[in-house]
Amino acid sequence: MENNLQVTYQLKENEVSQLLKFHFTHDRKKVWLIYTALFFLLLIINWPLRLNVLTVSSIISSILIFYIFIKLLAFIQKKQFIKCNILGTTRNMEFSDDGFSLNTDIGDIFTKYEAIKKTIRNDEFIIIYISSNSFHFLPLRAFESKNDTEKLWGILQTKVSDTLSIKDTS
Repeated sequence: MENNLQVTYQLKENEVSQLLKFHFTHDRKKVWLIYTALFFLLLIINWPLRLNVLTVSSIISSILIFYIFIKLLAFIQKKQFIKCNILGTTRNMEFSDDGFSLNTDIGDIFTKYEAIKKTIRNDEFIIIYISSNSFHFLPLRAFESKNDTEKLWGILQTKVSDTLSIKDTS
């Protein structure tokens, strides 16, 4: 990389909420697995009641519980973010040939590109997964220009084997 790409930003509370909702729902396999498990659990619980509308009530209940479950996970994770001083902390990410560094008031981390498992880009963020539950996030608003955003995304696509771009975040 000719020049290191540097991005500095602070996360806003609403961005954290959007990010966590996306994190918990973007993987369709995970979503269907949780939903199916809830459905069968409710089916087993309702079975002794011998309801005529057993399947319908189980479907509706599992959808409702799934929605509440996702909201609860996001709420708990958001509280962790607040506890760890992630909100309002200035974050500086610098991307070089070997990897990227994340510098905050709390500490510094350097991650090699080989350690990245997956990257996802949507209309709001670039999310860099180190594992299924450990990730770094970068709001697109933090880039000085769209050209810088595309430059970083191009680097990630060449350095990371699993990259995914999702256009619709709703």
